[in-house]
Amino acid sequence: MLHPLPPGGPVRREDDFLRHADVGPRRVGKSLRLLISSGELSLNRPGASGWVTDQGLWLLSKRGVDAIREQPTKEGHDGLPTDSRRIFEIMAEGRLLDLDDARKAVWCYRVQSDDWKPDTTFTMLRFPLDVIWDDTDAVPLYDGAVIMESGESGNGNAEDGSRPRVSRQPQQISRSSRRRIHGKR
Repeated sequence: MLHPLPPGGPVRREDDFLRHADVGPRRVGKSLRLLISSGELSLNRPGASGWVTDQGLWLLSKRGVDAIREQPTKEGHDGLPTDSRRIFEIMAEGRLLDLDDARKAVWCYRVQSDDWKPDTTFTMLRFPLDVIWDDTDAVPLYDGAVIMESGESGNGNAEDGSRPRVSRQPQQISRSSRRRIHGKR
């Protein structure tokens, strides 16, 4: 059976890939889980790709999105958008990541531990833990802190050149915070 072309012209590969509402988010979520379980995206150490706190997985935005985009290609799949902003939209539409108060995907945070205190503010994406892990209570938390910056990072621009907007409420999430929340010492 022949189907007419859509009014906008021929279907692009990434439009075809995303034609069904949940195909894109499912593929992106699967890629993220595979990347973490394989160790391609390292966690909870100096120089890692991400850090796990009570609030979620904080993943370096550029490194994470690049890896998510490349992972299906390694398995022979194509059609995932090349534009990072479109991947952010897919993740937001599929509720795979948390947005800030301004409904933006990119957050500016500092990461530190007792033996690692970089002078860098990182642009990150925040994923709810249950998007990646079935048993969120068994997920090892970062033994340091992820701290929201009161100012913008570097030149104030995200990797795509846009200015990230973040909630300015100061907060610090650490392993000791989780113990207090859950009544453990």
